[in-house]
This record gives sequence, structure tokens and C-alpha cells, in this order.
Amino acid sequence: VIFCLEMILRVIDLGFVIHPGSYLRDPWNVLDAVVVLVSILRVAVSLRSDMKAPTVKRLTNVMLSMRSLKSINRIQKLKNVCLCLIKSVGSILNLLLIAILLTFMFSVMGVHMLEGKVFLLH
Repeated sequence: VIFCLEMILRVIDLGFVIHPGSYLRDPWNVLDAVVVLVSILRVAVSLRSDMKAPTVKRLTNVMLSMRSLKSINRIQKLKNVCLCLIKSVGSILNLLLIAILLTFMFSVMGVHMLEGKVFLLH
């Protein structure tokens, strides 16, 4: 209820989509809106006693796990850390690729150098 009220007040204050500083122009606000709408969907599904929809409940459980991401928007330092992590994913993937390549090279060299001599160690 509190998150829904907050979203409504922010939409009234900032506008919805039209002008440049509106609510849905900020990706963090889009995340907040998705979390609020999924929460509303979950309440609507749980209120319907005749509806047995475990897939909808599972989907909403996954989406509601993003509720903790709403706190990132409030704390500026945490928001900066998350943005930095997101920007560094490309570099981390490049380093992972180099590590896999080196592991593969050394494993091929080890197989070639040992070529059947491991049975003597037993």
C-alpha cells in the first residue's frame, strides 16, 4: 500500500511520460513501477479464491524479489555502486574469457606432456 501510494504521488508530482523529467523516463522509477504493479497483480490473484494459478504466483514471487532493488534508488552511494557494477560487466566477461583460454591452453599442454604417464603415479 505504501509503495503504491508513493508511486501515485510521484506520478502526480513528476508527470507520467510526456515531459523530459517525467516518472517513466528514469529507469529506476520504471523498476519501482514494475514492482508495484506485480504486487497489485499478486494481491488480485490471491483475492480470487476460485483461481488456482500457481504459475502466476511463481512469476509474482520472482518479480517481488526485485522489491529489495527499490532501496537502491533511495541510497545514492548504493545506486552508484550498482551502476558501476553494471558498467564493468563487459570487462569482467573479457577477463573470464582470457582465464578460460589460459586454462584450456595449460590443460592441452598437460595432456600432451603427460600422455599416459599418470598411471605410474598410482
